[in-house]
Amino acid sequence: MAGTQAGQQRHAFVGVRGGAAPRPRQPNQGLTLIEILATLTILSALLTLAIPSFARLIADWQVSSAVNRFHGHLRWARQESMRQSTPVSMCSGNADGCRTARLALDWSSGWIVFTDRNGNGQLDLEDELLAQESAPAGLQAVTASTTQTLTFRPNGLLSRGRMSRFAWTSSLRHKGKPHAQRLVCINATGRARTLKDTEKCA
Repeated sequence: MAGTQAGQQRHAFVGVRGGAAPRPRQPNQGLTLIEILATLTILSALLTLAIPSFARLIADWQVSSAVNRFHGHLRWARQESMRQSTPVSMCSGNADGCRTARLALDWSSGWIVFTDRNGNGQLDLEDELLAQESAPAGLQAVTASTTQTLTFRPNGLLSRGRMSRFAWTSSLRHKGKPHAQRLVCINATGRARTLKDTEKCA
């Protein structure tokens, strides 16, 4: 009887020592007002630095993408003029035809490529619409210097034997200046090259 009670006491003692003592609950501690304000200040500073850089990246991509499509249509128009042995023209316009007057010098609303059998620089009934490019995204203006229509003769040369200049300007701006600009120069042979906005066509 005494041995049984002693064994139970030892067992109870071991259980108390071996068991994990319950920890007191810690009260939930949230962020203080000062910590929240400090975090918001840091986030605001980071966004101020990041947003202009991100906008510049988007603008550069939009302008470069539009210029690349313009180059592609230009090369294709030249190739088609030689393949079909007929004049092929590009102009600012849509399926209804080329734009006229001052609008003809702004290509930001899109352009078309078409066979120009009589070489008048206009989409006539007997001509075939080969390609159409809608208004590229993110462009404020695509301004041609003096060229309203680019016409390739069957030999692959431009009908106008002079340099053509196209200035591409992004619609995204920072402090009044566009984030991205490009200058496309097309010589008399129809070869085009892209320059930075600070350079000039030779």
